[in-house]
Amino acid sequence: MLQVIQRRDSGAVNFDRSWSQYKDGFGFLSTEFWLGNEKLSYLTNQGHYELRVDIKLSNGASFYTTYRGFRITDEWGQYQVTHIGELESNANRCQEKKSYYTLLIRPSLAWVT
Repeated sequence: MLQVIQRRDSGAVNFDRSWSQYKDGFGFLSTEFWLGNEKLSYLTNQGHYELRVDIKLSNGASFYTTYRGFRITDEWGQYQVTHIGELESNANRCQEKKSYYTLLIRPSLAWVT
């Protein structure tokens, strides 16, 4: 089963949000959104999940990173990542993509860790 936990595309939705907004989720499923830390915690503690990050640059280039196993705690544990599995990625194809990847992934993980 595939569950999208975050989508960012045009920048129409502001991701500079409060703890409670990241807890509950925000945005619009049809465009840009964050599913919510509480939902993510529930999902990742029900079984074995992988975390896949797909990035598409404005120039059309795309790449992915997959972690074979992913779990976070609940709010009491401040949504910390408790398990992150082996890494598989094609993101190291060029430095430009690698830098852009870092900028995109850090904001979402900053609220999870």
